[in-house]
Amino acid sequence: MATFDRRDSYSLGITFITVIGKVEHGEMAEFLGECDYESRSLKTLWDFRDATWPNSPIKELVEGLRTLFKYGREGQKTAFVYSTDVDFGIGRMLEPYFETFGMESQIWPFKNMNDALTWLAEDLKDDYDPLEYFKDLD
Repeated sequence: MATFDRRDSYSLGITFITVIGKVEHGEMAEFLGECDYESRSLKTLWDFRDATWPNSPIKELVEGLRTLFKYGREGQKTAFVYSTDVDFGIGRMLEPYFETFGMESQIWPFKNMNDALTWLAEDLKDDYDPLEYFKDLD
């Protein structure tokens, strides 16, 4: 059983979701179904670096994407950070589902946190340092 830790940083305008442990079938969709989407920011970072997938992560992620689709908003950006090349590759394979579901938001997989944070912060002013922008998280 996995744990899902959600932190909303209103000053940064980002929601951080850290997933730790074995993600069993249905857990991700169940967590998403319980979220308060009205208070969530337009930027979300899912940290899967300490998560494992005993079953097919594709099924679990597609189920989660279906739930996200229900609550997606225009301009929303979601980053998935994976620790292994295999998980990252599976994340990339999900791209066709985004179009199939007609998602208005951008979702992208990453291999490291720095790249994900840079992507989430790319619409800030030109002279920003993304790691400085998110420094108060640790």
